[in-house]
Amino acid sequence: MFFMNILNVENKYNKYVLFILIFLTFFVTLNVLPPLDRDESRYMQSTLQMIETGDFLNINFLDSPRNKKPPGIYWLQAFSALSVKNIFSLNEIPIWSYRLPSAIGASIAIWITFLIGRVLYGREVGFLAAVLLLATPLVFAESHIAKTDSCLLAFILFPLLVISKIIVGLDNKSNMPSSSYIYCGWFVLGFSLIIKGPIGLFILFLTILFTKLVNNNFRFTYLKPAKGLLFYILGGLPCFLWVYYIGTNDFVQESIFSDMIMKVLEAKESHGAFPGFYILTSFLSCWPLSLFFIPSAIWAYKNREDNKIIFLLCWLIPSWIIFELIPTKLLHYILPLLPSLSILSAAMIMDFLKNNNFLFLDKKLYKLAVFFSTLAPVFLAYIICYIGLKYMDHWIIFSILITIIYFIAFLISVYFLYKRRFVLVALLASLINIFCLSSFLVFISPQLKTIWISEKIYEYVEKHKIERPVILLGYSEPSAVFRLGSDTFIANTVEQSLLYLENGKKFLLVVEKKFEKELFEKTQLAAHKLYKHDYKISGINYSKGKKVLLSIYSN
Repeated sequence: MFFMNILNVENKYNKYVLFILIFLTFFVTLNVLPPLDRDESRYMQSTLQMIETGDFLNINFLDSPRNKKPPGIYWLQAFSALSVKNIFSLNEIPIWSYRLPSAIGASIAIWITFLIGRVLYGREVGFLAAVLLLATPLVFAESHIAKTDSCLLAFILFPLLVISKIIVGLDNKSNMPSSSYIYCGWFVLGFSLIIKGPIGLFILFLTILFTKLVNNNFRFTYLKPAKGLLFYILGGLPCFLWVYYIGTNDFVQESIFSDMIMKVLEAKESHGAFPGFYILTSFLSCWPLSLFFIPSAIWAYKNREDNKIIFLLCWLIPSWIIFELIPTKLLHYILPLLPSLSILSAAMIMDFLKNNNFLFLDKKLYKLAVFFSTLAPVFLAYIICYIGLKYMDHWIIFSILITIIYFIAFLISVYFLYKRRFVLVALLASLINIFCLSSFLVFISPQLKTIWISEKIYEYVEKHKIERPVILLGYSEPSAVFRLGSDTFIANTVEQSLLYLENGKKFLLVVEKKFEKELFEKTQLAAHKLYKHDYKISGINYSKGKKVLLSIYSN
């Protein structure tokens, strides 16, 4: 009864419930994780160098240009970091301030999902879709990481909100959005160009194209594309000016050819996977939304002539197929498609609640498929338990408790799905997942000392008040660079590290074990005197999946 009251269309408080859930999910735990390898720390370090140098046009990681992505996310992070530092009169910029744009972007995306669902099907569907999306591990993770994808999602969803109003207007022309509203959608889509290039335009293009091909009532002219593209270019104008500033050839070579085109042609950076990868992994990365994938797919097929379902499927399917065919695969690539899934699922749930005539629910094959979708919390429980037993030195009880809660979620999912209590299982599973994911960050992640190698180096430097630059030999993850400062040097060979020592400056040298013997021999020949600190750092470099043993020297 409590959950039904929240969903009730007359209940004006569900938006306040959504606001509280967003705040608790995205913002309360924003400062728990140390800087992550590798992308997040690269973004944060490049942003920090912008702030330190006052140069907001050249993107660099130490001395290396970083022009793979447009500068939008760096500007947002720099604005956030400086604002937080000045507002709170802080001496140093806190880590969470770099992540704030991602949390805000995810929050806006949830609200726009609510609005799209409300436009298409009403307030109840909008609220339920927003909660289901909010609770997915993929959205939760991206909201806590300082990179592009949450902001990109927000900038893609607003023009899709405009299209959803056009779809509704097909049945009643008086509901068509105004020209200014449509141009605003194009303008906001232009912002996505500053964040991650033409990805947003690509997804919108496929959505519009296939909606037109399937739905004869939909016309391109409704989007006012001629003037709309001008507004798109105007929104993305800072990106064009930035490309002109850094040099078109450099951007084309590094961003378009080396990054974008090569990811389409071959698996980059060991991120290759087979077609179907996203379908399989989404049952875990999108739980509890994934509980409703199968019934939603059947329901959408049975109602495939409905304009709203055509739009949602054209948003979802063409881009999903393209992502499955591209050799390079990362879980967050499908993030812009999840709102369509959440709205479809919420619409199916509310339709079942009102009509209760889904005969396919009685079929054995359906029941077997649904049982498979309920196994996600079992796998999540296994992952949490494994992490706790393998990497935690103490406080394993928290890992066990979260594991037990996920097993309870599994039992709840099975029981209420077979009882056809879709609303109850959707909201209960969502709340459980939000609680478990947040608890993991608060109680388990700080105890994973084995994998936080960069934090150990940083803590040693801080504890002994070492103020000299650091040379990293062997272990050189971006998180270490960010924590130790922009005057850190990365040495790929022993000879390179010795070159830094020859200028007479005082350094701290962090050396991976495999380089120690060679370092000792060559320092003897070069007559360098190194003092070995009585401290070793051991752990697992999770970005490479290998054990690391580090020694610390100073000259």
